[in-house]
Amino acid sequence: MRWIKKEEQLLVELKQYKESGIGLLLDGQPSSPKKIAKACQVNETSTYMRDYISDDSDEVHAIAFVRVKSMDR
Repeated sequence: MRWIKKEEQLLVELKQYKESGIGLLLDGQPSSPKKIAKACQVNETSTYMRDYISDDSDEVHAIAFVRVKSMDR
């Protein structure tokens, strides 16, 4: 039940970013808050790292979620 709360929290956060004009990418492709939240929760063999992409004035204009494979396997 706890993972549902985490997914919902992430979904709300990502929707806020999108509404404020920040682009969202999943493994290099434009994506929706819902798809990113789901990918971050259901992936058991790896995790996603956030990469904040900024412009010349250090303003974030996109957040990329990049899959990082686990070293355990």
